[in-house]
Amino acid sequence: MAVKIFLDANVILDFLLKRPHYHQSRQLFQLIVDHRVSAITSPSIVHILIYWLGKAYGPVQCRSMLSLLFQDVEVAAVDHQLVQEALHGSMRDLEDALQYHTALRHRADYFVSRDADLKRDATTALPVLTPEELLETLDEKS
Repeated sequence: MAVKIFLDANVILDFLLKRPHYHQSRQLFQLIVDHRVSAITSPSIVHILIYWLGKAYGPVQCRSMLSLLFQDVEVAAVDHQLVQEALHGSMRDLEDALQYHTALRHRADYFVSRDADLKRDATTALPVLTPEELLETLDEKS
């Protein structure tokens, strides 16, 4: 079975906006397209992507890019109970908590993000790795 990852907005935006960490994120997305890694994200992340991609590329290209992205990345469901778990958890940043609990609920193996604060607040139940760290980890497992 493929490794399942949760993608944070910063990793997806690095790839789609061709930001400084584009090449590492591109490598990760190639693994997703090749079905060597399965990927999920949350509706909150979709909202962030719509904002930044719409601003950078306009609504038509934004729709096109997201349509392609969501052929390979699943948007995980968020329900009332999950929100309650995030609100009553130990993480300081509630936005991060919602994403992290979404990843936990949907049984991700890794949470992929460049957010150092999220990495610091994460539990051992779900490691937070940068794309580079995940690529190293996957290389070690091969």
